[in-house]
Amino acid sequence: MKVVDLFAGPGGWSEGMASIGIRDIGLEWDADACATRAAAGHATVRCDVGDYPPDPFVGFDSLVASPPCQAFSMAGNRKGVDDLARIHNAITLSDDGWRDEYREAEWEDERSRFILEPLRWVWTVRPTWIACEQVPPCMPVWEHMAHVLRGWGYQAIAVKLLAADYGVPQTRLRAFLLAHREELRVAEPTHAKVSSVGLFGERLPWVTMAEALGWDAGYLNPGRTAAQPNRRLYAHHETAPTVGFGNDHANWVRTSFGEPHRGKEAGSPKPEFDPVANPCRTVNGKTGDWTRSRPAPTFTGGGTDTGGAEPFAHPSRWPISRPSTSVQSTDRIGRPGHEDFKGGESQFDKDAVRITQEEAAILQGFRPDYPFQGSKTSRFRQIGNAVPPTWASAIIGALAGVSTDPGQALELTT
Repeated sequence: MKVVDLFAGPGGWSEGMASIGIRDIGLEWDADACATRAAAGHATVRCDVGDYPPDPFVGFDSLVASPPCQAFSMAGNRKGVDDLARIHNAITLSDDGWRDEYREAEWEDERSRFILEPLRWVWTVRPTWIACEQVPPCMPVWEHMAHVLRGWGYQAIAVKLLAADYGVPQTRLRAFLLAHREELRVAEPTHAKVSSVGLFGERLPWVTMAEALGWDAGYLNPGRTAAQPNRRLYAHHETAPTVGFGNDHANWVRTSFGEPHRGKEAGSPKPEFDPVANPCRTVNGKTGDWTRSRPAPTFTGGGTDTGGAEPFAHPSRWPISRPSTSVQSTDRIGRPGHEDFKGGESQFDKDAVRITQEEAAILQGFRPDYPFQGSKTSRFRQIGNAVPPTWASAIIGALAGVSTDPGQALELTT
């Protein structure tokens, strides 16, 4: 199966596809993202997608695209919203085939034109299936394109999906354009806010931010580093390919107490509690195995090491009970509900949680040692702009008909 990945970034789609045996060729302009892809072993052509001819890819089976979202994102200046009329005009004129001249229109935000590229490429390449991703404000554009694609002989749908419903530990909501020439299938969610059993089997509870990062009672000091891998909780899922953490899953399965959580070692005997070796289990002056019977206390969200003087100082409690909010191009995670304070509170003013690069990668569904390249700013930007690999594998697995569990796909009639 040959896949071309437009605006490939550091490899979110690529990692997800690789975990289910699909390889792609990515087109990407950013030098650091290209270096990241090279370090991760993903084939890449460095180019401006808008200027690159699609003809060499005629005959490819599949097309994936995540056009730049900054022109439309709520986190940006949203000048792309002023370009929507031009975008819709270009799509309308493409009912009978792509009309290239509209790519040269004058734009309020030059990045706006890139959202038209999937249509241009599909018209030339004619892939069997298509998967495109954008921020929710672009849903009307995907709906319009889906209408055009149906006229071109595809089954097509525009749909909003939530990353947390697929095991990604963040409430990232995105709009997807999915299409197939023969049989369109969309991955059925594997997780839910409240676990349940339905037609397609059990849905596990959402993965909380604290659970994904291993922020248990023994890991509350803000001076945490990647040098303590035994303090991570990556074992929410049964197998590494499902969650995208690579082949090192077994090495990351235990909590800081050496106690199995869920995963490959879940049947291992539990060690005896040792209050001397694990003094962090002391609460209110009493030492005991309280972690088995009560929630963790408040954990710290980052910063400099306190030296143990105030290990439970951070006020943010929300990551213990829920996934993170959307990972952005920064080392901070805004608290839930910050989107409701338009024109008032900044998303990072209250109860934001500071994270490391490794932690941002994990929340985005990458394996913890993914080789991001470039400056710190560039690495965080790449992480925030990527499609979570764990999410990508579920979506592409169903769409391409290579899901590990056929029951996890839902056929849609269009």
